[in-house]
Amino acid sequence: RIFNQEPLRTTCQAGFRSSTSTHASGGACALTHSATCQPTGLLSPTTQTCQAVRCPAHQEICEYEPCGADQNTPVGVPTPTSLLSFNEMVTVDCNKGYFFTPNGSYAPSCTQLGGDNFYDVFPKLGQLTCGPVCQTPKNGRRCEPLPCPCITPPPNAFVLRNDIRYWETVNVTCDPGFALSTTTAEECSKDAPVTCSLNSTSTGVGVYPTLPDTQCAPAPCGAFPHP
Repeated sequence: RIFNQEPLRTTCQAGFRSSTSTHASGGACALTHSATCQPTGLLSPTTQTCQAVRCPAHQEICEYEPCGADQNTPVGVPTPTSLLSFNEMVTVDCNKGYFFTPNGSYAPSCTQLGGDNFYDVFPKLGQLTCGPVCQTPKNGRRCEPLPCPCITPPPNAFVLRNDIRYWETVNVTCDPGFALSTTTAEECSKDAPVTCSLNSTSTGVGVYPTLPDTQCAPAPCGAFPHP
């Protein structure tokens, strides 16, 4: 029993939300609502109810810089695309060149790769579950660019970092006393970019480092110091 002007707080059971909020807001649904006892003996407001939880199945959007030209665009497709019921699972299919991380702290390495099918090592599919507050918690899981195989520099050259991902670029630098075979004595260039690009093979799809079509040869301008 409650008395005049006293509040009554209602908490919805698991799988239900308060009608005061909805999944359409984009935020978490409210699980409780309150009404106040009026002098008439009735509660106000009278329209608040508990309704079934629904979660939107969002596309995976790449919101961080390493996604290159794909930044701020969809990089994963959910199935189903309709609203999910409480505890229903949605499967996220990452685009080619991406994999679904198992957790937020996962750091892949180029040394993990073996064979031509990258998705034997790094899963392309991930599953999320509709939770109690109209959201599918990811806990750091998402579609991220695949790691490239470790870069092997050409003779008389080195790389400062041989572990890059799809879209990333790193320089191959000629050793001291060497320069790019295509350079001139005036330019004396010693750096050439290596880009991790998407490629298809007979057995699968993966990303591979695209090495420059040039070699390091004895420098036409004489030796220059090691960077």
